[in-house]
Amino acid sequence: MVWEDSRRVFYSEFQSAVKQFDTLELLCAIGDESARLKQFEGWDSEWATVAPWSLSAIAREAIMSSNASRGKPLDRRHFVRLLNLFRQVDVIPYGGLNTLPFLISLNHAQFPYQISAKEEITRLMLVLLETEIDKRSKSVDEMAEFLMAPLEDVAFATFILWALARTNKGMVHPDQVRNLYRESGDKLPPMDSVLGTLLRLTTTVWSAREDGLRATQMKGGLQQYGYNPLMSTPFVSIGNGWLCAPQSQFVLRSCSLESIYYAGLKKWPDGSLSTELGHRVEAYIGMQLRHTGLLDVRPEFTIGKGKKSIDWVVVTPAAVILIESKGARIPIEVRAGMDVAAQLITNRLTEAYVQLNRTATGVKTAGPMFDHIPNDRPIIGIIVTAEPVYMGNAPDVRTLLPKSDIPIGAVSVRDFEQLCAWNPNVLGETLLAWVNHVQFSGYDLFGALKEMGLSGERGNSLQDDAFERYVRIKLPPEIDEA
Repeated sequence: MVWEDSRRVFYSEFQSAVKQFDTLELLCAIGDESARLKQFEGWDSEWATVAPWSLSAIAREAIMSSNASRGKPLDRRHFVRLLNLFRQVDVIPYGGLNTLPFLISLNHAQFPYQISAKEEITRLMLVLLETEIDKRSKSVDEMAEFLMAPLEDVAFATFILWALARTNKGMVHPDQVRNLYRESGDKLPPMDSVLGTLLRLTTTVWSAREDGLRATQMKGGLQQYGYNPLMSTPFVSIGNGWLCAPQSQFVLRSCSLESIYYAGLKKWPDGSLSTELGHRVEAYIGMQLRHTGLLDVRPEFTIGKGKKSIDWVVVTPAAVILIESKGARIPIEVRAGMDVAAQLITNRLTEAYVQLNRTATGVKTAGPMFDHIPNDRPIIGIIVTAEPVYMGNAPDVRTLLPKSDIPIGAVSVRDFEQLCAWNPNVLGETLLAWVNHVQFSGYDLFGALKEMGLSGERGNSLQDDAFERYVRIKLPPEIDEA
């Protein structure tokens, strides 16, 4: 396909190419490719030819255009041409490229495929089962009904289904689950937990298409970044009880705070579950900070009538670290790289900036409500977001945020979990160096540290232990953990 290498491909041409083929046959072919790709270990050279995000996008388009499918048989040459066409889709508007939104869309589209999803499923278990809050909006029974499995079984069930899809060319049949239980049933959580989870994560082509049409629709090449219904229901029924997972990574990602948040919003549009999750994430951050017993952690406190400080304070020899958690849910317009992306990001970070500055001012002036916080060393602010805010520290975003009296950096919960395992000296000195760096303070944390030649230990014993308890020790020998 060399002749196409420099040709401008419009998304409409890619759509027309996808429509030629039988939808179910194409989804199964994508599932086979997806199951054979390396996962969760960073970039792989094979992705230059067959990238996981390309497979996801083709699967999405197969679903969205299924009502116009022409049913043409699919062979390898046609499949490779679809990959090539997608890779060449032009997303640059005629007015020129706005670099920041473009980079944001690339990060959202590609980076999640390069990191482990095991942390996602353990984080969900820790937040829902082991993080204490004053009052929950949903009972244990309500959550079990919503997830179609007891909470303590959800991570295990999801992992089993992902492993089955990975080892069976992206295909799963309920009988495969039953066969596992015939050999190891008395040692495993209830089979109904796995079958219930499978049912919750299963859709039909037509239902998936309707779900996709309910979401905000992008135009032109930005359609490739649009909402993918397979994110919430990664299994598609193809007949005779067989289910196909066109993108097997989506199976594990369904067991994440992000997925449960959006599924809960559909179930409870009043936002009651999403509000509870916000409180849980705030408390989870405190639990993470305290889990090693090494850090001097101080909780939220009253700073005036009806006003509270930021969520957490960590006192280290090098700096006082003020920490504010935010849901910062990322709308589709940001993920798609629309020109409003920078403003939408700042809308979600502005309140945290104001709160961090207010608390920092109180600490610096040694007000009576702040006298338990040292003011004899630098003060820095960290915003922890439930979803990654890619490019959230970029200069184009910072210029839209309120002026700050202290240096502030934004990190995701995933990155923050790594910080919580560091000793106080390393934590304070490293974060202080990052937020004050002229250039690299505009990078994401670990990208900046790599460029700066700094590093901290990676790993988190709280998560490792949770994965052991909720997943690993329950796995039957037939299931490959890798």
